[in-house]
Amino acid sequence: MLSFANITFTSALSYQSNVGIGFTFNPTLSVNISPSDLVISNLVPGSTLDSNVINVSVASNASYGYTLSAIMNGNNNDLAHTNGTDVFSSIATNSSLPSLTTNNTWGYNYKLSNDTNWNNYSGLSTETSKTLVDSNGQTAMPIDFKIAAKAGNTQPSGTYTNTINFIAVSKVAPMSLLDSFIASGAEQLNGYYKMQDMTTEICSAVEEIPSSLQVIDIRDGEIYRIAKLLDNRCWLLDNLRLDPTISSLDATNTNATAYVINNYKNGGNPDSLPGYSSIAARTASTGLNTATEPVANITYINDISNDTLDIAGGWKIGGYYNFCAATMGTYCYGYGSGWDGGNTQYDICPANWRMPTASSSQRESEYSNLYNIYNSYYEYRNALRLPLSGSFLGNSPDGQNNYGKFLSSSIANVFSVFDLEASTNNIDFNISKRIGGGQSVRCIAK
Repeated sequence: MLSFANITFTSALSYQSNVGIGFTFNPTLSVNISPSDLVISNLVPGSTLDSNVINVSVASNASYGYTLSAIMNGNNNDLAHTNGTDVFSSIATNSSLPSLTTNNTWGYNYKLSNDTNWNNYSGLSTETSKTLVDSNGQTAMPIDFKIAAKAGNTQPSGTYTNTINFIAVSKVAPMSLLDSFIASGAEQLNGYYKMQDMTTEICSAVEEIPSSLQVIDIRDGEIYRIAKLLDNRCWLLDNLRLDPTISSLDATNTNATAYVINNYKNGGNPDSLPGYSSIAARTASTGLNTATEPVANITYINDISNDTLDIAGGWKIGGYYNFCAATMGTYCYGYGSGWDGGNTQYDICPANWRMPTASSSQRESEYSNLYNIYNSYYEYRNALRLPLSGSFLGNSPDGQNNYGKFLSSSIANVFSVFDLEASTNNIDFNISKRIGGGQSVRCIAK
């Protein structure tokens, strides 16, 4: 039976971009490898044997930490015999190979130095580096690294070598919402960026999640907090506080056309607006006789002292709107864009924003998708800063401190709309009447 003596694999350090060994950077970065060689001795044909273990450690003062990766040096990822003919092929050449099950192949293995379990075998290529460690702000996360090979009965003995480059890269601060607004060239108003200047490009460029920012609604000067959340969408984190009868409501700063706004503000015939089908049904059941009367109430409460999610500065409950008001009088009754899942086109959110979608069955919608990502009532409610603001019934708020109801843009049927309902320990997706009472409004960037 053949044996392999002194199969060696030499590791090396590489200098790329802002990473170096023996160089000084700000932030500083250094890589230490001990010992420097990976050696497999006495490999028996038909069996798999690991090399000795080397320790790779990185030291950096970068506040966001670093990444450590490995890649084969040069143009070949084989372990080549000194005879220039025979090789051990890296399992990187076969992406479906989960372990060293084929003769004359090799792969690598690693673990954090303080762990007990090693990772599965993997292969290294000459084109794509494999990330071994992302320190996520930690200053040091040393790893143990080794290789393994499996030899066939006809593989000649001798020394097989190649070179691995270990590459450490300092991480820079991820782009925040503030950074993205600055990069867009947007201008400020009274020291705040404008909600209406939000774009798809601004939101998608944000890398820091969650990342929040205070912005101003140019219609009334109200200050809101917005954030990019784990669904990669940008959300309004406060309940809307807009009085929809204000004079500055127009198509340049509101999610509606001039035609819709003018009809809404001037008490135009609601039947001429998209989404209406029956004025008689609307007036008979609610007594709201014109398109200028759909607001249930606008109420401000600056703090809910017994709300466990209360933060510095307190919650602002904001306005209570029925669906007719929230959609600028366009969907007070009627099917609108369709039964069971049609979404409104216009609403009182700022320009470049709109109300999110929802459904009672928790099928795919923007509210439920975010809930499924956070996978926890408390994490979800914290992410959206949902105050238990109740709803508006009759002549006064109802259920404050016990639950919150939040409108969506999704029509449930001719009389109802889907909503999000948050209680003290649960999230539910339900339906509510389009007119009669009032709920909170959130907005999502388009």
